[in-house]
Amino acid sequence: MIRALLTCWLIAVASIAHADLRADLEKIVADSTLPSLAYALIEDGKVIQIDVIGDAPRDALYRAGSISKSVTTATILSLVEDGVLDLEASFVEAIPNANLANEYPDPIRLVDLLEQTSGLPGTSYADYANQPTDLPALAVARSRTLKTRWAPGKFFSYANVNHTLAAAMAEAATDKTVDALVAEHVFRPLGMEDATFDRAEAADRLLQSVDAAGVPQDYWDLEVRPSGALIGTIDDLAAFARFIATDDTVPNRMRTPEAALVAQQGFPFIYGAGLFAFIENESVYYGHWGRIDGFQAVLGTNPAAQSGFVLLTNGADRTAFGQARARIAAAVDGAPLPTILPSAPFEGDVEGWWLPFTDDNVKRSWISEILGLVRINQSNGGLVLSRGVSPWALQRLTQINPSSYALPGFPVATHVFATDINGTPYLLGDGQASYRKISSAEAAARIAALCAFLATSIVSIVVGLLTLLRRLARPTRPSDAVWLTLSAAATSALALVALHVVWGMLSSQYAALATPGPRSLILLGLSLAWPICVAVTFVLILNRAKRLGWITGGFGTLAVASSTVAIAYLATFQFVPLITWL
Repeated sequence: MIRALLTCWLIAVASIAHADLRADLEKIVADSTLPSLAYALIEDGKVIQIDVIGDAPRDALYRAGSISKSVTTATILSLVEDGVLDLEASFVEAIPNANLANEYPDPIRLVDLLEQTSGLPGTSYADYANQPTDLPALAVARSRTLKTRWAPGKFFSYANVNHTLAAAMAEAATDKTVDALVAEHVFRPLGMEDATFDRAEAADRLLQSVDAAGVPQDYWDLEVRPSGALIGTIDDLAAFARFIATDDTVPNRMRTPEAALVAQQGFPFIYGAGLFAFIENESVYYGHWGRIDGFQAVLGTNPAAQSGFVLLTNGADRTAFGQARARIAAAVDGAPLPTILPSAPFEGDVEGWWLPFTDDNVKRSWISEILGLVRINQSNGGLVLSRGVSPWALQRLTQINPSSYALPGFPVATHVFATDINGTPYLLGDGQASYRKISSAEAAARIAALCAFLATSIVSIVVGLLTLLRRLARPTRPSDAVWLTLSAAATSALALVALHVVWGMLSSQYAALATPGPRSLILLGLSLAWPICVAVTFVLILNRAKRLGWITGGFGTLAVASSTVAIAYLATFQFVPLITWL
């Protein structure tokens, strides 16, 4: 009798809590531009609550974005279990006619593709352009030009192409399309009746998405479909989340990173084979996030309790979705925060200059290196990090063990040191960026070059404008043309950088730079005008050297030199000329 009453009481409490959850999610939808929220809760291996809030039916189709990578990985690991694929298999050996340039001795393995340690660059602007959706993954692997930017198998760097290349290896091994393989190994066994990677199959019931302001968004077709084209209902995603939360074979490998250096050292908070651990409400959940053309998705699980959640929306309001994610995660018991004890403590010298070098986007990584350069000093058992471009902005870290450090108040390590087989030290920093140690001379040269470029650019623009105004009232002087071309070069350079940051890094309309259009053509024009004006300035200085004063001649030469260094530096990142749609 007492047990029955206790059971009824627990059910009643759970029902009240779940009713409160729905009410809270309804308020989030009402107070935001999110048209709808679809959610599911899993407890003890069962889906206990599933619903859709807002302007959408229960069987509405959502895009799940990068959760596609988890589905693709589950398919591939199933083939590994069947002996069809090997995680250590070389990509080049599996697809010998792929256009891959890898200057490093280590090959790209299947496990590197699944754990995002391939060394390949990540999303480019071209990836955001409309792409054909009917290409098999194997065709993408054979048509793409691939080049490693650092040694495979060492550093995490998120790249959408990785899981598509992994799917290509599966296609090559089975002579089946990835769509057929996913349906055979994941969709049908799990009862994901409406799930698909094919837009055509979902055209009638796919929801319209909106941006953060509530404006309807265009559908982004993807060439890398196994990495981001998943479409499904909340029931489909709940079935997959239940599988992730309860299965002890494939999902266990999915959430266990092994490839990266820090993973080998015992650091768990890095990308596994298709899943990663994230913290919400000071609890750990294993899952994946997704975001594409106004849709957002998150899947989180706690396999120890066989619990989890799924949250889907067709709105791009990230603040509101973050609030909803925190609220639904609070309704699920997450895993406790782990104590990270590396099996191979780092014994190298951590003090000195460190440079981030694994930014996923080649055309963006130039600014990551400039703004991400840090100086590390030890202090009372912890570390003090200062930015190279803003040494007054200090970040103090608390030591957890000889190789792991955490931000104050943060419950787990955010900075982890590791060494490779050659004894070279590396740092996994906050935000999952990998750093390599550089000399003080290189750090000083980088900072000095940046300061010289900014100083000469500003002076050139100011004096150039004054020269232009003076020429309206007085005869020209030999130095006038030099100052005017210097001003034009500096204006082009600063405008190029500023607009690239605003349009290419801060804007959600990435596709505007992915195809020839007003924005991409403006950037291309500026990137050509800059070196042309620098070259013209140099010719003018040479031709008028005897008539120029030492101030104009000396400053002009310095400005040309600093611009040349900047152009050469940016060119190594495929930034100048900035043909953003390639």
